[in-house]
Amino acid sequence: MMIRAVLESRHKFIYYDNESIDSLRELSNEYVAKLNSTEPIVIHILDETLPVPSDNPLLNKDIINSFHNRYYELLIFLSIIDEIINHINNEELNKYLLRLFKMVSYCGNAEIKDVKTLRTMLIDSKNIYKETYIEYITTGNYGDFYNKVPIKFVMLDNILPVLKEKINLEEHFNILLELKGDISKYTSRAINDYIASRCNGYLSMNVLLESETDWKSWHSNNGQLIEWCHDYTNIDLRTVKKRTRQN
Repeated sequence: MMIRAVLESRHKFIYYDNESIDSLRELSNEYVAKLNSTEPIVIHILDETLPVPSDNPLLNKDIINSFHNRYYELLIFLSIIDEIINHINNEELNKYLLRLFKMVSYCGNAEIKDVKTLRTMLIDSKNIYKETYIEYITTGNYGDFYNKVPIKFVMLDNILPVLKEKINLEEHFNILLELKGDISKYTSRAINDYIASRCNGYLSMNVLLESETDWKSWHSNNGQLIEWCHDYTNIDLRTVKKRTRQN
């Protein structure tokens, strides 16, 4: 498999089959979080995605976009924090990440002093956004949920470079995003915002797909084609397998 290409910092769409998906998932067990690492940290995210909204004209597209943006930034950050907690001593983390805790605290309602509290608040915030989104596309109402969200947003372009510095990561966080269920254009655009940005010095977004038709939009939230904004790579592991058999 083209491991070196997958581990590069450039954003990627990776097309897989039943054989190659297991090898991709296994990368997250080989390139784990550790202090002073010279290799990328690979994080595999398996998510069922936010449900596809109906075409109800009473639903506000900007509100739907906002739910998707907040949900996926929280999901990405939570997945990175989970990976770090699982492989780096928590006491060391609490010492190194004081600045990060302060930054995230500014984005919510509570003071964060350790990684376990951070993780709990990220889970609660992500779940509130998902539950409220489902309520909104079902009933058209979302109430006063915002005041109940512990961490209302995370600015990954500010937070992840600090996290990378504090754990002395020479490379980047390599996200392997595997989405299950129907993928809406809103999900695609929320992820495309990362692919269209120049964040790959610290975050490489790799979308795992079985087919090109699974991805419902090639535009970012501002309406631009992502290829106009920033280069990305397509890796077709289905093609690699076919060529190997033919040879």
